[in-house]
Amino acid sequence: MELVGMGTALAVDPGLPAKWRLDADAAVELAPVRIGDKAVASAASMARVRRQLRRLGAGRRTKPGIDPKAALLVETVLQALALRRYRAWLHGRAG
Repeated sequence: MELVGMGTALAVDPGLPAKWRLDADAAVELAPVRIGDKAVASAASMARVRRQLRRLGAGRRTKPGIDPKAALLVETVLQALALRRYRAWLHGRAG
């Protein structure tokens, strides 16, 4: 397991502050991202956190065990779709 930052920990377990009140040693542990390229591994790790935040925003529970590669793929597609919508919006404003 890898040590994660506070933002990542709260994205995975929003109830962590309440757990800290009961047990100061409470922590969130995530499986390490096992990708050889450090830049891609970092992007996959961030995508995993964004995926958790999207789940929370949709009112669903988090899934800490989500595959970082799958999260990166999903986030890449979602970002491409958002960029397409933004470009269409810009084009509509210009015309």
